Amino acid sequence: MLLVLGLVTHAFSLEVVNLQLRWYHQFQFAGYYAAEQMGYYTDAGLDVRIHAASPGLNATRQVLEGKADFGVDNSGVLYARMQGMPTVVLAALFQHSPSVLLTRAQSHILSPHQLAGRKVMITDPLAEADLLAMIIREGVPLEKVEIITSSFNLGDLVSGQVDAYHAYLTNEPFSLGQRGVDYHVLNPRTYGVDFYSDFLFTSEEMLRQRPDTVERFRNASLRGWKYAMANPDQVIDWLQQVYGVEKTREHLAFEAEAMRALIMPELIPIGHINPGRIQYMAQTFVEAGLSDGEFDLDGFLFTGPNLLAERMERYRQQFALMWGIIGLLLLLATALVLLLRRMKLITQRLERSEEQYRLLAENATDVIWVMDMQGKFTYISPSVFQLRGYTPDEVMAQSFDEVVCAGSREVVLRGLMLANELAASGQERHPVYEYVEQPCRDGSTVWTEVLAHLMYDANAKAVGILGVSRDITQRKRTEDNLRKLSLAVEQAPVSIIITNAVGQIEYVNPKFEEVTGFSASDVLGRNPRILQSQSHPDTFYRQMWQTIASGSQWSGEIRNRRKNGELYWEQATISSIRDGKGAITHYVGIKEDITIRKAHEQMQQNFRQELALQVEVEVARNLESQKQFQVLFEQNPEGILILNDDGAFVKCNPAAARMLEYEPDEMIGTLIWSLQSVRAPLSPLQAAGLARPVHAAEPARFEWLLVARSGREVLVDVQMVPFHYDGKPQLLCIWRDITELKQLQQERDLQQAIVVQQAKMAELGSMMGAIVHQWHQPLNNVSLLIQDMQDRYHSDELDADILDETVERILKQFQFMSRTLDDFRNFFKPSRQVESFSIVQCVEEVVDLMKPQLQKQGLRVEIGGDRGVKVMGYASEFKQVILNLLSNARDAHGVHGTNDPYVNIQLEWSRGKPVLLFSDNAGGIHPDLLPEKLFQPFTSTRGEHGTGIGLSLSRLIMKKMGGTLRVTSNAPGACFRIEFPEEGGVVTEGFQETEHG
Repeated sequence: MLLVLGLVTHAFSLEVVNLQLRWYHQFQFAGYYAAEQMGYYTDAGLDVRIHAASPGLNATRQVLEGKADFGVDNSGVLYARMQGMPTVVLAALFQHSPSVLLTRAQSHILSPHQLAGRKVMITDPLAEADLLAMIIREGVPLEKVEIITSSFNLGDLVSGQVDAYHAYLTNEPFSLGQRGVDYHVLNPRTYGVDFYSDFLFTSEEMLRQRPDTVERFRNASLRGWKYAMANPDQVIDWLQQVYGVEKTREHLAFEAEAMRALIMPELIPIGHINPGRIQYMAQTFVEAGLSDGEFDLDGFLFTGPNLLAERMERYRQQFALMWGIIGLLLLLATALVLLLRRMKLITQRLERSEEQYRLLAENATDVIWVMDMQGKFTYISPSVFQLRGYTPDEVMAQSFDEVVCAGSREVVLRGLMLANELAASGQERHPVYEYVEQPCRDGSTVWTEVLAHLMYDANAKAVGILGVSRDITQRKRTEDNLRKLSLAVEQAPVSIIITNAVGQIEYVNPKFEEVTGFSASDVLGRNPRILQSQSHPDTFYRQMWQTIASGSQWSGEIRNRRKNGELYWEQATISSIRDGKGAITHYVGIKEDITIRKAHEQMQQNFRQELALQVEVEVARNLESQKQFQVLFEQNPEGILILNDDGAFVKCNPAAARMLEYEPDEMIGTLIWSLQSVRAPLSPLQAAGLARPVHAAEPARFEWLLVARSGREVLVDVQMVPFHYDGKPQLLCIWRDITELKQLQQERDLQQAIVVQQAKMAELGSMMGAIVHQWHQPLNNVSLLIQDMQDRYHSDELDADILDETVERILKQFQFMSRTLDDFRNFFKPSRQVESFSIVQCVEEVVDLMKPQLQKQGLRVEIGGDRGVKVMGYASEFKQVILNLLSNARDAHGVHGTNDPYVNIQLEWSRGKPVLLFSDNAGGIHPDLLPEKLFQPFTSTRGEHGTGIGLSLSRLIMKKMGGTLRVTSNAPGACFRIEFPEEGGVVTEGFQETEHG
């Protein structure tokens, strides 16, 4: 009785405190369960009530509102402190946060920068600043990401309702693995964001009123954590038997193992907090835009009163010892004192360096390792768990075959042998890179990029190898995917062709060669028009290329010609490829040979026609044949009806009745006239044919607008075939619903008409501007000639010869203007004829036309080259090109006031092609207009005095002739280079080839 009374008295003497967890009971809070079950809290005089959380319950808020004395939360504790709330952190249980984003492998979201425009589900954005900072550091503004409050349902990720899901490395990956769902992890640590997590905390009020309770609770809790990490199986038993956790034992074991890599109990004291990392976390909140201003650590990190007393006692003892040592040191020589001071300084530096190295190694995302010269690991950083799923101790206990996959063992052994050879010879060697495949705990493998170099002792003797291993698995997968894509294109069952922006073929796959008969070398650099069969009108190709050039996708059937001349059909889809600025750089065409399919379609069409013609014979056959016809009649997808001489239906198949929303029996006896729409009745000829089908000599086909039962209008394609049955005239009617097809066709025709009209108006505007530009020069010449004739008349120098010569020149100018008008009228007609003309002769004729203006300005024109060199093209248009260039040179000389102005026009031969070089000494062209802007419409070298049409038109003329027009500029002046095509019937007469740069 006294014993029981004593126990009861002890129980009532325990101090009750409440601990609020941040989630349901699970291994994540193992240390607190261990402290309770092992009696550590009781030993500390505490009766701890552990409360699980649920969605929507915030541990930080519970503590601050006084509903709990202690809490477990993540970085939200720090955020609350930065907002002025009185939170105090007692310990950090997780040295690395388990918070990550998971994406489905099939979504191909491999990095945070791909989250722009995606749905991301996060539990609490204010408490998950590390996730937000990861996204921001990858250059994605948060407003570009659709952040959704978590539903705590992993199925939202699996079903694709969200693109990324906030998860814990210790929990959700196991669930996805059990479901067989492939996933990818976006870990903030990979992108340089490394937070503490699962802070044990309290409030300033609790610490002020009950400091001893806070310290006792903290010490008992950390004691429980040490026991839990050393005895995970015992904790799992408690979770299932005492706390009613429904997770499987395998799931809880996975959670325990994953937590070990995040807590690192073998390397770092449990609960350790580095103030520098807390300051770093606070700065991350600022960078993420969640807070502003500076953060003061004062009062945020716990320092217990007993702990402070113990530290002060240690400090007093240390100071007493230090003064004793100082007393002894005073007896030594001054040199020894200086030596000891030096040693102390070195020791402090070494300790700082060691601490910095430890923090670097323990927090690095890459695996840092040290190996002796025999190939045995002597140190491995904790991040190896993230890489392979093994702890450092497990890796150091593994054999060589367990560390390196078979395919990489030869590479590693060769590196070790080389390291030993270099160490033995005393040679130095730069760090080397190797790619190594390593096995993981879950049976998968990872690829690592290994950087390693020799370590030497003070005697320059190699004592080991220091290395860093970086996970490049994703990069390897990306490279493999690119190779697979390339292989897929090469082995694709369809033809693939890629051209540059001007239509020159740059790539064809093997299927293209197989289908067309052209090899890649036959077509590279050429235009796809080499496949044209001329089976389609010019408008077909023009509309196709207008669609493609506008950046839209073109799809359709096209009939082309193989290399051997054989015609074939293709189903083609052609799309444009744009660069980062939106400019079209390439076109890609995917084509399928449908020749056999088209043949089958033709056979089906023939079958339909034969069916209509043979119905009369089939109806007259015996009963068995009639049954066969009935099956064909009932199951045919097209409407089939038979009308009597009065125009009433005597037979109707289900398809025909369905089109008008009737049953077949309802159609029998109905007059066909009653079904037609009043908006589009039949023509008198069609009506007469229906009224007297027996007199129809040939089958008829037309479109007819009918009205369904609901009033909906139905457009049908009708075929009428007259026949006799039992001596009576009847009419076979086959119809097909083309309502939607007709609507699509009308919309397409309207769009095409709009595009054609716009193109015509653009051409007309360009042509009128060009005509005005071309007439300007001849009119000036006529004006000068008339003025000259007037001057001669007033000076009595005008005689019959001069008058005849002047009139002849004026007539030539008007003839040139007339030809210009004719040439421009026919310029855009595709049926224009080419002719053979002399390049030099055309130049001389233009110079002769402009001679009065050139002489008046003192402009000297030098022409060189063989007049016998001829090309196939458009002579009149080419003269317009020369006229534009000569006029521009004349105007440029007039503006700059050049001394001894001249224009040099030389015909040369370069790389198998005739080249006309047109140069002057008028000062050159402004660099901003080079090399292409000068040829854009309405870009002029004369400012507001120029039209900006001449050079644009000149380039268009040369392009239509298959040639090119380019320009360069230097100190003396501009040089225009006109190249004529190699093909096209270039005619030469004794002209020697020269090379010109």
